[in-house]
Amino acid sequence: WIAEEIMKLRKIQFKFGEDMGPFDLCPQVAAAMHNYPPSESLAGDTLVYDYDADVISSVLARLTLESVRVSHQAKCLADKCTEKDTSYDSPMAFLPLEAEWLEKWSAALLPGDGSAEAAVNAAAAMGLHLPKPNPFIPEDLSLRELPAEPPLLPVLLESSIPPVARIFHRQDDTFKQPKAYVTFQIYSPFAMQNVETCTAAEIWCRCVEEALSEFAYDAEVAGVKYSLALRSGAISLVVAGFNDKLSVLLSAVTEKMRSMAEVPSNVFDIVADAYGDEIRNTAFHSPPYSQCGMRFTELSTQGSSFPSYLRCQAFQSLKREDLSGMPDKLFEACHVEAVMLGNLNRDDAHTLAATLVKGLNLKNSLESLPVRAEARLPSGSTLWDLPSTDDQDPNHAVFLRIQIPESLEADMMLGLLSKVLGPKFFDILRTQQQLGYIVQLNNGAASKFCYVVAVIQSEFSPNYVRSRINSFLDDHFAFIANTLTEEEFQVCR
Repeated sequence: WIAEEIMKLRKIQFKFGEDMGPFDLCPQVAAAMHNYPPSESLAGDTLVYDYDADVISSVLARLTLESVRVSHQAKCLADKCTEKDTSYDSPMAFLPLEAEWLEKWSAALLPGDGSAEAAVNAAAAMGLHLPKPNPFIPEDLSLRELPAEPPLLPVLLESSIPPVARIFHRQDDTFKQPKAYVTFQIYSPFAMQNVETCTAAEIWCRCVEEALSEFAYDAEVAGVKYSLALRSGAISLVVAGFNDKLSVLLSAVTEKMRSMAEVPSNVFDIVADAYGDEIRNTAFHSPPYSQCGMRFTELSTQGSSFPSYLRCQAFQSLKREDLSGMPDKLFEACHVEAVMLGNLNRDDAHTLAATLVKGLNLKNSLESLPVRAEARLPSGSTLWDLPSTDDQDPNHAVFLRIQIPESLEADMMLGLLSKVLGPKFFDILRTQQQLGYIVQLNNGAASKFCYVVAVIQSEFSPNYVRSRINSFLDDHFAFIANTLTEEEFQVCR
């Protein structure tokens, strides 16, 4: 059955794989023609047609101790690496395999009386076993019947599954693949109560992912995947892939989320070690232009995040016991919104929402939503000077934002503006004036405002760089108003 499962998976992957662009497809086909006949140049790397035990055995027979080669790479081996490689003069050494290793490996190759049964028993004694059938392999690959007039944009479905307040849904009528993408945003007051609870919730989400890592492998192999993280003040849970098994995946993930009231110490240690390195690097070793962006977010927003240096401080005092009872704290009362796109009809959308509610045991809706706000910048120009958190970095950064009230029209107009001015900004300030390697002008939109954003990271003084940005904007805003030709406008449009 394992061979049949592999063949089935490969067939699904080949039939419903993402389309490749010519730039990637052409060399892949050319390389495949060295190994396969022309008729198999597209499918040879993917499809498995038959189970041939004799061929498999002949390959396994070549895996002998006489042909094995072991590579070790570690700083602790520096004293043993007395030779140099011929390309880069890197320290290295060729050593014979230790006799003790070969003896143990020989015993492992032929345990007991050398029979297959003895090999299976020896593997079981070490906790090794063949995998169970993959529960995530899709069975139903049919496309849902489309509505008579598919909407152009996602539509809001009426939800009768509290605390799921809103479901935005659009059934795919373009790509026509048996796949879907589902996002749940779970707003919980506890997650953003303060920087300590935010940090605890963020690490708990990572602990759930770590605890599910072995399980998630089967899902990914079968073409479904999930992610769980604290993003923009909400717990974001995403499931995506073949829609036939999304409810199975969602059930498994939410069951683990709800049951992880106590985080195992080994899981916490793995997550805390990685998170500690990441948050310290973000807080104190980010490049200056990234620091500018993070500090502006700290200044102008409320309820969506906490600064990395504060989360780093909170992490220093966080203990595994602080994550105890986290599911009850997060899901006691919450507000949920969902976006569902792909091969899902309305009934499928409601079923997935009900699966989330059941899996997390959600019961209570919020009486009011957590506060999320974005500051209106004062009129005129405001200059905010900040020291860098990395005194070893010789660079400075200037981060300029022009803020206007958010609207669809404003976002579109600023998009056009950045299309016209972005290349000129790079050419003049990067190529001609050589101010630095990171030179960008683009646009962006947040919840309440739209922005024109100019960023330069440079070893020149910030005041000089700012004067160059201001001069560019003065000249080119006048260019937009008076000189921009219809032809250039149409090219950028």
